[in-house]
Amino acid sequence: MYSVIKLLSRIVKGLPVKAAIFLGKAIGYLFYCLCRKKRHIAYKNLKLVFPAKNSKEIISISKKSFVNMGITLIESLAMSKFRKNIKIEFNDIYKLKECGIFVGIHSGSWELYDAWFACNHKLAVIAKEQKVASLDKFLNEERQSNNIKVCFSLASLVRCINKGYWSGAVVDHGAGEDAPLVEFFGNLVPTPQGAVYMAQRFNKKIYPIFGRREKDGSHNIMLGDIIDCGGLDAKEVLRKINSVYEEFLRQYPESYMWWYKRFKRKRTLSIVVLSDGRAGHLNQSMTMLKIISELGYEIRK
Repeated sequence: MYSVIKLLSRIVKGLPVKAAIFLGKAIGYLFYCLCRKKRHIAYKNLKLVFPAKNSKEIISISKKSFVNMGITLIESLAMSKFRKNIKIEFNDIYKLKECGIFVGIHSGSWELYDAWFACNHKLAVIAKEQKVASLDKFLNEERQSNNIKVCFSLASLVRCINKGYWSGAVVDHGAGEDAPLVEFFGNLVPTPQGAVYMAQRFNKKIYPIFGRREKDGSHNIMLGDIIDCGGLDAKEVLRKINSVYEEFLRQYPESYMWWYKRFKRKRTLSIVVLSDGRAGHLNQSMTMLKIISELGYEIRK
């Protein structure tokens, strides 16, 4: 499998940029057509987040999201190629004078953004192990070849931060069982807090970054409000981060990977209590609501 991925990488590197992007679009659209389950998850998530949008609008956003992912896959196979040939803008780059913790979500082409960032700043990331070992090996090699310091433990990342490295983390995937529940588009969802922990431990600021792909294939990387964690608890910081991405996604929803089960473990429920006029039955229903609430769910009646 590793040899196949390397071969695909060489093929992509040999293609003209426009041809490679066209291939990515085709892969993304094919993925949309064939993966019914993923398509259903994307539709469900989008409808939850944008209830005012009609089915036609939701389907359009979903298709564009899959196409975006297809291009992202191609870019991840040859980051050095696209890093050089695709214009990447970073608004307010002058603000990045002091080393900090930048956070992101799975929007645009996140692997490519890391590669670009590492050309201008010292960057260290913790490598999340992929389900496919060969893909994991390939991605880590690509990251390292693009000046990204790949850490395989928290201790290694800490050493890099102490040496003046920036650290990057995503805040939409990989939440553990003990992750705090933080509101995201009106729903309480488990949210990874590793970036906040590192920022508070090393007295660093958090830089929320969002990337989107333009129609011409170039990328625009935007910087949200910089967050100082001083005096705030983790949930407050995470809520600030989530609010930044809510605003970005309202403007550029097609840039995000919507088929991830972001709301699978949401703790917000809408419950309608119907009464047949019998007090005993109503009391039983209200008792059940109380039990559900005590389990950590936010109940909307």
